[in-house]
Amino acid sequence: MFLRIKVAVILLFMASIACATLVDVSKTSILVNDTNANDPLKFKQAFAQIIANNTGESILNILQDPYFNEVNIKSGVKRTSFEKIDSKYLKDNTLDYYWFHVVMHENFISSLIKQSGFSLLPHNRQEIMLWVAKEEIFAPEVQNPLEDDEIVITPLIDEPAVQYAYDDEVFNYWMKHWAESMALVFTNPNIDEGDMLIVSPESIQSLSFQAHEQSRLKYDKNISLLLFLKRTDDEVKYRTGVFIDDEDMSIKHFQQEGVEEGEILYSVFSDLAEKYANTYKIDANDLSAHSVQMVIDSLDGFDDVNSIKNYLKNLSVIESYKIISAYKGHIVLTANLTVTSESFLKIIERQNILFHDQNGPINQLKFQLVTELEE
Repeated sequence: MFLRIKVAVILLFMASIACATLVDVSKTSILVNDTNANDPLKFKQAFAQIIANNTGESILNILQDPYFNEVNIKSGVKRTSFEKIDSKYLKDNTLDYYWFHVVMHENFISSLIKQSGFSLLPHNRQEIMLWVAKEEIFAPEVQNPLEDDEIVITPLIDEPAVQYAYDDEVFNYWMKHWAESMALVFTNPNIDEGDMLIVSPESIQSLSFQAHEQSRLKYDKNISLLLFLKRTDDEVKYRTGVFIDDEDMSIKHFQQEGVEEGEILYSVFSDLAEKYANTYKIDANDLSAHSVQMVIDSLDGFDDVNSIKNYLKNLSVIESYKIISAYKGHIVLTANLTVTSESFLKIIERQNILFHDQNGPINQLKFQLVTELEE
């Protein structure tokens, strides 16, 4: 039996809005080893990352684009700054590293994208559920010799414990900064009793499907990153499993001698950003500015109308919209899109907020806010 439950629908609606986050793709940060603000290579690297965040194109394709290489990047810069990285996040604390923060003018970014004919990556980013565990193995310490020259050695642990890594300071630092740099949005599970029974640290280590199943069933997230970290005195290894929608898990190993852990994590999140873009970017052929009429039914008062207005305002593929009328539980509006109607409907479907009525008139896009819930 099916019942229409308005209160539940509103809660689902608000929860669905929280699943997508509008990101600022006019800024980024790159890792550098000096504070030379006149270095053109720094601006080129930062601008390429900003274009990648806007378009979903690979950094290599962007760096090879003739329009990108001809433009005067500094003329589009709004502001820059340097931030020194605390040595506690570096294995080699004799070296200096900095974040080079860059903010560009939005018109400058959009102009380059149009000239180059790049794709488009909607600014409303799907949240990525992060499941992370670690194992740390360190050599025993050798104490000072006793008077009889006997050496006392701290005994080794037989089997290093695998544990959740949400409190790992080094990982959290680099994850936060690379996520901001690449416009990725992460969220963590509660790690309550329900999570721990289904997704143990050992299951994250083995990249088990249970974690992604928990992401979907409990948290309503379609993207999961399973990440296992193993540290020793000599090296750092990362192993990742990425689930996106209904695709098979993609497994990858990250390990490189002689580099900082933050640089390894750059590769981890670059790989994830590429996979995300390949799923959600809109091809240049589907970019077509035009207007559509939208009708949204089953609204209940001004609260629903305001929620819809906020939702449409934050949809980056809607350039502007205007409400024509609002009465008897529905609103009619015109929206200026930056993509084809087909691509727009794909985005709406992924957001899981408005439900497209395919039996609506040809010249309208008709949606419903109400869903039917099984009792």
